[in-house]
Amino acid sequence: MDTYLLKFSACLLAFWLIYILMLERQKMHHFKRFYLLGCFAAALIIPLLTITHYVEPIVQDFDSSPMYIPIESGLAEVQIEERTFMTLETVLWLIYGIGALLFTVRFVVNLTKLYRLISKNERIPQRSFIYVLLKNYRIPHSFFKYIFLNKSKFENNDIPKEVLLHEETHAKQWHSLDIILIELLQIVFWFHPLIYVLKHHVKLNHEFLADDAVLQEGSDTKTYQNILLQFSSSTQEHQLASAINYSSIKKRFTVMKTQTSKTRIWLSSLLLLPIIAILFYSFAEREYVEKTSELSSARVDEIETQQVVTKTEIEKYNAWAKKIHSESKALSEDATWYPPIDEQDLIKFSKIYKRMSAQQKKQALEYPFPGLDVKDSEQQKATQKQIAAYNAWAKKINTAMAKAKANNDVNAYPIVKVKEVNKYKAIYNIMTEAQKKVAEPWPSFPPPLPPPPVEQERPTVIEIAEYDAWAKKMNAAIKKAEATNTKIKEYPIIKKKEYDKYYNIYSNLMTEAQRENAEPWPNIPPPPPPPPPAPEPTKVRKGGEDIPPPPPPPAPESPLEFVIRMAKADAIFFSEGKSISSDQAIKLMKTKKMFNIKATEKSKDGRPLVYIMEKQ
Repeated sequence: MDTYLLKFSACLLAFWLIYILMLERQKMHHFKRFYLLGCFAAALIIPLLTITHYVEPIVQDFDSSPMYIPIESGLAEVQIEERTFMTLETVLWLIYGIGALLFTVRFVVNLTKLYRLISKNERIPQRSFIYVLLKNYRIPHSFFKYIFLNKSKFENNDIPKEVLLHEETHAKQWHSLDIILIELLQIVFWFHPLIYVLKHHVKLNHEFLADDAVLQEGSDTKTYQNILLQFSSSTQEHQLASAINYSSIKKRFTVMKTQTSKTRIWLSSLLLLPIIAILFYSFAEREYVEKTSELSSARVDEIETQQVVTKTEIEKYNAWAKKIHSESKALSEDATWYPPIDEQDLIKFSKIYKRMSAQQKKQALEYPFPGLDVKDSEQQKATQKQIAAYNAWAKKINTAMAKAKANNDVNAYPIVKVKEVNKYKAIYNIMTEAQKKVAEPWPSFPPPLPPPPVEQERPTVIEIAEYDAWAKKMNAAIKKAEATNTKIKEYPIIKKKEYDKYYNIYSNLMTEAQRENAEPWPNIPPPPPPPPPAPEPTKVRKGGEDIPPPPPPPAPESPLEFVIRMAKADAIFFSEGKSISSDQAIKLMKTKKMFNIKATEKSKDGRPLVYIMEKQ
């Protein structure tokens, strides 16, 4: 914590010095506003960042000689220092807590006072601002959109328009938000003097911005300066408000006359980049990480050789070597016959003999195969770097799968790339049994999920709109055709390609909800029956007379004619579930409405039953 505060203070001091020496008296107030707010954020963040340095590992030679550490007998009494409750650290934290609490109470009290001023005094809306008229005399000041003015001076028009524009600029540019943020920062760092210094500069820059806005509106500089002198007083204004008399008048007058070129503004902006880079490199945390190194095979063999051979291993070796020596026969000075030897035993005891110290080799039996270098045919070992990479990957996958299994959430299983599985499976396969025992277990992957069902294609918004327009047009045309009281109805002509397209959209692509909101499918009448085949020409015998063609079939009976014929047959008529007379039935058929007529078998007394229903 102490280190962080020192770095935070150093960064804040550097930003403040740059502002004082290079920026304060320049006329680029909007840039300075964001610079002052940004320096707080940068000073807070830079000490938390980390620069990582990778260093080469230091490889030390292993000493195989035994090391003896003298240990004193008995236990020495250790004096345990009793810690008192009121340490210096506790006292400092207590003082800090009291200070933070007092500043928090002060902040809340100031907000409450402003709220009471707003709620208890007369308010007059003016464009996007609200004028709060105070009975007591106070110089004009603002808080967000609220501008506080003396009531009598406002009603008598004694407040110059330059003063109103000045305060409206504070409200329009949200200067109160900057003050709120700094007040909150002051609660945390109430003990830091630079917070108060930079808070003063932030408020002063707010006045620069408001002064510049007034002059940009065409106000005369000398007239405006005289107004500032008239409204300057020692009246103590609210801590969270922006008042016109805040700061040094002399410095504000000097800045009003200053002109800053755009080139200087750009250069000042670019200057921030190297400054931030220098502060980052100087005050960021540094972490030194040792690079992973791979031991050479020769070095591994050397380390294995340095492992001490136990007494039991020497006894087993002597028994094996004694058996070989007793069963072997010298055929000549350069040739010796050996009995069949197990390969694994040869490798095992050859390694034991290599690991023996010089003293142990003198006491043990001579190696039966001098000059024979036995190579281990075991698999290649995985390097330490490969094992570390595998362990990190396998631990990550195993943890994620265990969490998903515990929550019984199929979707929580990790997504593993095939390339990664193949890579780490190869490393796991070349590990020795000893390496596998200490390494992370191979992840037990669940079976892959079944492929998702193929979702039905849905119509686009354009397709639905096209269908609605077509269906609306067809429904209107069909309704118009059915309303005509003619035998031949002029139904619309629909192309088959058009019919198939919109039928597919309505029946196959749309959901039930989309069908409910769309135009209903048109009640298209069935197509007319195909025309009868043309009659074959009548063959006329030579010398005979021509036979005339058969007469055309009679015209179909109209509904009215059918009702009249049924009335003559003394039929019983029904309409809308009620019995009506034949005259009422004939009169009903003469109206322009369309009806469905259904005739059934005769009743018990032999009279036909006719039902007349209006088409819906």
